[in-house]
Amino acid sequence: MSFSTVRLVLAVALAAAATGCGIGPLRPAGVGLEASSGKFKAKSLHSANGRFSKHHLVVRGPAAAKPGATGVRVKQQVGEFAVHELPKGMTLEQGVAAYQAIAGVKSVEKLELYPVESDPAAGTVPAPGFDVPKSATPGLVVNDTRYFEQWSHAIANVPQAWTITQGRPEVIVASLDTGCDYSHPDLQGQVVNGPDFAENKDDSRDIDEHGTHVAGTIAAKSNNGQGVSGVAPGSRVLAMKIFEPYMEDGKFMGTFYNAYTLARALQYAATQGEAKIVNISAGIADEEIVDTMMSFARGRGLIICVSAGNKGSNTYTGAAKSIDGVIAVHATDTMDRLARFSNYGSTMGVSAPGMAILSTVPTYTNPYSGAPAPLDGLKSLNGTSMASPFVAGVAALVTSALMQGVEDEIAATYGKQVQLDAAHIPGPIVEDVIRLSCRDLGRPGRDEVFGAGRIDAGRAVEMAMNPDTIERATKEVLRNLKR
Repeated sequence: MSFSTVRLVLAVALAAAATGCGIGPLRPAGVGLEASSGKFKAKSLHSANGRFSKHHLVVRGPAAAKPGATGVRVKQQVGEFAVHELPKGMTLEQGVAAYQAIAGVKSVEKLELYPVESDPAAGTVPAPGFDVPKSATPGLVVNDTRYFEQWSHAIANVPQAWTITQGRPEVIVASLDTGCDYSHPDLQGQVVNGPDFAENKDDSRDIDEHGTHVAGTIAAKSNNGQGVSGVAPGSRVLAMKIFEPYMEDGKFMGTFYNAYTLARALQYAATQGEAKIVNISAGIADEEIVDTMMSFARGRGLIICVSAGNKGSNTYTGAAKSIDGVIAVHATDTMDRLARFSNYGSTMGVSAPGMAILSTVPTYTNPYSGAPAPLDGLKSLNGTSMASPFVAGVAALVTSALMQGVEDEIAATYGKQVQLDAAHIPGPIVEDVIRLSCRDLGRPGRDEVFGAGRIDAGRAVEMAMNPDTIERATKEVLRNLKR
C-alpha cells in the first residue's frame, strides 16, 4: 500500500468516524429472532430454580406492542417480542386468555426470572495466602489504602501491565448488572451512568451490591489515597442496569433479570453505548433472543466476558456461553487452584482470580433488603462473577495497548498522526492475546478445568505490544478503515 493510499484511507475513515459511521451498517433489531409457540414453556437451564413472574407475560407477534387488556403496561420490546406487565388483580390465566383472543398474536409465554449469582462462600472468605506489597513495581507508587489486600493484582501481574498502560478512557467496558453506585469515592469519574433497562428509571443506581463490586474490579481509581484499584483504572465502565427487585404480595423476593432486558442491553452496548468490551456476571438466559444478540454484538467487534457459574460442576448456566468468541471465565483461588465453587468444562475460555476479591460496594443502605453499607464502601466477595470482570479489565488494558501500538506504527511507517477509537481494534486479536498469554495450569495445554489458563495481565499487555502483534493489528485496522 502506498503512502498516498494510506493517507486517503485514514482521511476517509476519520471523516466517517466524525459522522458516526465507518464501522459497518447496523442490523435491524429483531432480525433472526424466533420464539417457541405455546404458552408457559420453560426454555432455560435455570428451570430447576423454577421462578417465573406472576405479573408479566411475553407476547410475540405484530400486535405485541399493544396492551391486550385494560391496565396492562407494555414494559419493553425487542423485535417481535414484548414484555407486558399485568395490572394488580389480573391473573396470568386471565392475561393469556385476553391475548389469545387478539388476531396476530403468535404466542404467549410466562416470563422467566434469573437471579443474581450470590456469593457462594459468604461469611467464610479465606484470607489470602500472602501479602501484596503496596508498591509492587519499582517507580510506580500505589497508595490506595487497601491495595495490599488485592492479592489478585499481584498473582496476575497487574502492576507489570501498568508500566505500559492503565487503560485509556475511550476504552469502555459495558457492565450489564444490578447497576452501580457511581457516586462512590473510588468510582467518581470512572463510570458512565447508562440506561436502566429493567425499571426504565432515570439512572442505573445499584439496587444490590453486585454491580458496584463488578465496576470497581474493572476500573476503580488507582493511586488516589483510598480504597482499592481496578484492573484498568484508566478506562471506564458503562453501567447498565438489567436487574430489578421482584415483589410478591408486597414482599421483596430478590433481584432478578429476564432475557429481554439482557437482549436490549446487549443491543445498546453494540450500537449506542460506545462499548468495546461487555461483562455479564450472571447466569445467562438460555433463550434464542439472547444468543442472537450475543452473536450480533460479537459481529460488531465487541469482546464479551461472562461468568461461568458457581455450581461447582461441569454444567453451564446458559448456552450463550459456548458461542464462538464469548469468553467464559472460571474462578481460581489464592493458591492458583480452581475455586471450589467454580464451574468448569470443555467450552470454557480462561480462568481468573475469583476468591476473596476486594472491591467497591454501595455507600448507602440497600433500599429493598435493608442491608447496611460498609463504612468504607468496600467488601470481599467470591464467585465467577468476580473473575469475569477481572478478565474484562485485562481486555481493556490489551485494547488500550494495541491502540497505542497501532497509532505509533502508523506514525513511524507512514508519518501520519492518528487517534484511533477502541472500535477500530479487532476483537479477535484481543481475545487471542488474552488466551495465548495465560499461565498454563493443570494439565499441559488447554484443559477442562482451567481452559487456556489463568489470566496474566502483564504478559497480555507485553504480548499486545509485541511487534508481530502490532503488525497484525495495524494491517487489520487499515484494511477495515479502507472498507
